[in-house]
Amino acid sequence: GLFTGDTCTTHDRSEGVCKNIEKCQAAKDEIRKGNLPSICGFDARVPIVCCPAPRSTTLRPTRPAPTASVIPTEQSKSKQKCKEYSSLVYVKEGATVLIPDFEPEKVSQCVDGKKLIIGGVEAEPMEFPHVAAVGYGERSQINWACGGSLISEKFILTAAHCLSSRDWGLAKWVRLGDLNLKTTNDNTRTQDFSVSRIFRHPEYSSPAHYNDIGLLQLDRDVKFDGYVRPACLHVEQDVPTKQPEAIGWGLTDWIGAKGSDMLLKVGLNFVNPEICNDTFSPMIGGRKLRVGITDESMLCVGNLDGGKDTCKGDSGGPLHVRMAEPYCMFDIVGITSFGSICGSKNSPAIYTRVSRFVPWIESIVWS
Repeated sequence: GLFTGDTCTTHDRSEGVCKNIEKCQAAKDEIRKGNLPSICGFDARVPIVCCPAPRSTTLRPTRPAPTASVIPTEQSKSKQKCKEYSSLVYVKEGATVLIPDFEPEKVSQCVDGKKLIIGGVEAEPMEFPHVAAVGYGERSQINWACGGSLISEKFILTAAHCLSSRDWGLAKWVRLGDLNLKTTNDNTRTQDFSVSRIFRHPEYSSPAHYNDIGLLQLDRDVKFDGYVRPACLHVEQDVPTKQPEAIGWGLTDWIGAKGSDMLLKVGLNFVNPEICNDTFSPMIGGRKLRVGITDESMLCVGNLDGGKDTCKGDSGGPLHVRMAEPYCMFDIVGITSFGSICGSKNSPAIYTRVSRFVPWIESIVWS
């Protein structure tokens, strides 16, 4: 890291000087707005920030302008595929009739589901056709211990820390279209796959929580139907105005309780990253969270009022919003990364911000 008095570069690429945060009003202003200033390092536990040099001509923007390399355009591959996959919401029904220009009726397979409540409710068949369970171990005794999201014919988006397990080795299995992982009579049509290739983000380095994103390539193409179809990637840097929901079987270690056999959904809220920096302050400066929560690549999400069982998302599973357009599609905004949002007040969790990594995802999935 840099030291007090060193020259440095701020998030908006302007020159600055490393200072104790108490001596940098601009950094304090940024934190009040919910933006994390550029960190030079720490003096004990006090952040040393890159304090911008005063400028007389132009005002400094409060956050970096999106660059073309990070924020895809409207015509990005992700947007195109989202529109393409949205046609899977409908199936053609009716007998084939030998009449010229006869078109079978298109019927929606969309399931709206019950209204979300804080505390989690069971998902319904076909409600979340993109949600995947990620498994480890031998075929005879698969441990379903992470979640993921189907984003194409052959790829699952998940967390980098889910690509392997300390106890069970590499991720080997993926199940799609399921509700209850223990039974077969839950009105579902499951599809099971083995993992053929694993892609870890090149800048992920355990035990650090940064760049916690990965991809699993399946051994064959998925068969799309009402129970299984891909979700869209959220390509804009700004978070949606709609309430996000997390989905999962609650299978992760940090929950501190046994997971659910049934797929659950829970409504959450986007939270100011400053609150997450407070929540995880004991970790900041250490190996897991050296520079705190970085707003450009992480999302702070939770229910600040507390409430029983608000922690049902699996590690690697999606944080998504329901899109108005295309109809009945889901926009994956985040990937469950770490933290505990189990029942306690002011205890949000961290999700990987998907928009930051769209170019990397596209380069592998649709290259």
